[in-house]
Amino acid sequence: AVIFNPYFAGGENHISKVSFGENEDTETQYIHVYHSEEKCKDLIVANASENDFASGNGVLQKGLISVTRWTDGESHPDFLFVSGMYRFENVGWEIIASNEAATVSIEKVEQGFALQNDKPVLIRIPIAEGFHPTKMDILEEGKVVQQKEGIISRLNPDQVEFRLAKPYKKAVIYDSLLKDK
Repeated sequence: AVIFNPYFAGGENHISKVSFGENEDTETQYIHVYHSEEKCKDLIVANASENDFASGNGVLQKGLISVTRWTDGESHPDFLFVSGMYRFENVGWEIIASNEAATVSIEKVEQGFALQNDKPVLIRIPIAEGFHPTKMDILEEGKVVQQKEGIISRLNPDQVEFRLAKPYKKAVIYDSLLKDK
């Protein structure tokens, strides 16, 4: 199971305010969570079912729920979490499930982005200043068991894509030029 609760780190509540977005679609709810001590906020998009579409607040999704956290001024999110998801797009990031709705957790770490998935997915990551996602290490028990190269997306040359053909408990996507320094 992919479980991550970002709201009660160390047993403390870091939320200063929660607002609910206005929309005409009664099957979709947009929730904005503002943090008290950091310059970041979360956007939660919840649909009534895995087959519902949501489009608004910079997000396009076909699936149940997504959570994204952005810190002001950053070009990549602090984390992305999607569940019951067929397709998710946000600011150049894309997660596309193969045949079944997937759960994917992506968290910014020192090396790049750590991720977990429960079904096969395609992940497209935007190339940003200072970070060019080039490789992915698949880890088991803390050891690299496989390495994959990212490829430039044919649909968007500003994205690098990684295909995950099966579930992985831990993989890290990184910029090989930064890692070698």
